[in-house]
Amino acid sequence: MNLGKYANRRDVLRTVGGLGGTALVGGVAAAQDGGTTTPGGGGTTTEGGDQTTTETNGRATDRPLVVTCRLDDSVALLNQETKEIFAEIPVGKEPLYCAVSTDGELAYAPNTASADVSVVNVEQREEVKRIPLDAAPRGVNVHPENDDAFVEVAGANQVAVIDSENLEVRETIDVGKAPHNIVFDAEAGFAYVTNQGGNSLGFIDLQSLEMVDQVPVAKAPHNLHVDRERNVVYTANALSNDVGIIDVEQRELLKKRPLTDQNADIHATQNGEKIFVAGVQSDAVTVYRAPDDPAEGEYRVADIVTVEDQDEIRPPLPERDFVPPGLGPHGCFVSPYRNEVYVTITGRDQLVVIDTETHEITDRVSTPTYPFFSDVQYDSGN
Repeated sequence: MNLGKYANRRDVLRTVGGLGGTALVGGVAAAQDGGTTTPGGGGTTTEGGDQTTTETNGRATDRPLVVTCRLDDSVALLNQETKEIFAEIPVGKEPLYCAVSTDGELAYAPNTASADVSVVNVEQREEVKRIPLDAAPRGVNVHPENDDAFVEVAGANQVAVIDSENLEVRETIDVGKAPHNIVFDAEAGFAYVTNQGGNSLGFIDLQSLEMVDQVPVAKAPHNLHVDRERNVVYTANALSNDVGIIDVEQRELLKKRPLTDQNADIHATQNGEKIFVAGVQSDAVTVYRAPDDPAEGEYRVADIVTVEDQDEIRPPLPERDFVPPGLGPHGCFVSPYRNEVYVTITGRDQLVVIDTETHEITDRVSTPTYPFFSDVQYDSGN
């Protein structure tokens, strides 16, 4: 495995204070195996030692970003500080999405072509188990309280619940047609799942583990994000090219907002003020600014970030999914620790880093073939 080829191909377009710096405003940087600590910028910076850990508001920023690489049959680990891939872990055939356990030990990667889920030990950098499923899976997320993994088994119209202790499927939940991905709202006691074939958002009761309601959204809801401050769920609707805004208390679609071609993934900043949406058949990430009151205010486009030149991207995969795999930006993940959005560019074999404040591209990281999605350890369950 030649990891150096990815580091050497990096195209660093812009840095603020240096990519490798450990001093952060309001942050804390700590080192292992010795070193000195000095205060500064509202936090502390530790220098020296063999390993450096940076924290912002008490949370580590060096936790590895997990990236699924669909046509490489692997999971790559990326250092958030240096923007370098430091491990590539073989998994099942064509991994799509991924989710990291709350303690950061395990990453789950559903493999759509081999109809199973790879369980990766992030620290040991190896696949420790492969769990068979009844049909091809799509998305996955980890329950923020018990660490069970919920996998959308699109081919069976079910969600498989993987027990975090024995790493076995302990039960399945019947949901709508062709479920695609899931987010948790543990405080409200629900998980929300996009039923792509049924054009709806499903509500799963986390006590009974049953789907108790469906809300029509638009055509082919793909990925989704929950904003607990505003009590809404956003769905990226791939075939109607819009964002659905669903009131989870009233269980109704409030409104829709237009987007670029075949939007695939959606994620918001921690305060929910900005929403980033990747359009897999376009070359753009759309940035919306959210109102304080979704029922009364308007969602306005703050920016459209061009991330690729379509003419230079290789042809797409053959159409095998419910939605064509596309050429451009697919996964769109806002780091909970840094002012950064990580966007996987499937047709370019790159991960693009966007500054959440300026909307400028700050890095391009070369990845194994067909990067699809990314995730990192944190406890919001989204």
